Amino acid sequence: QLLGLDSAQDGQDFVKEKHIHFAVGADPLGKVSVNYHIKVYPTTVFVDSQGQIAGHWQGEITIEELDQQLLILQNKAN
Repeated sequence: QLLGLDSAQDGQDFVKEKHIHFAVGADPLGKVSVNYHIKVYPTTVFVDSQGQIAGHWQGEITIEELDQQLLILQNKAN
């Protein structure tokens, strides 16, 4: 699974522009940011099938970078 966090407006704009189909949300109280150790926005958090954090990507991520990170994480899981 993927979870992208950003400011509310920036996140909405990015999702519309890039046609994103994974969970994206805002964290106005900072609770998710603390739980997922997020220090920079935007951040993409990779979560494994057991609900554990498998990795982070800090800053904007391109489709190519996303594909590369997913491949790396899939290889680690196998």
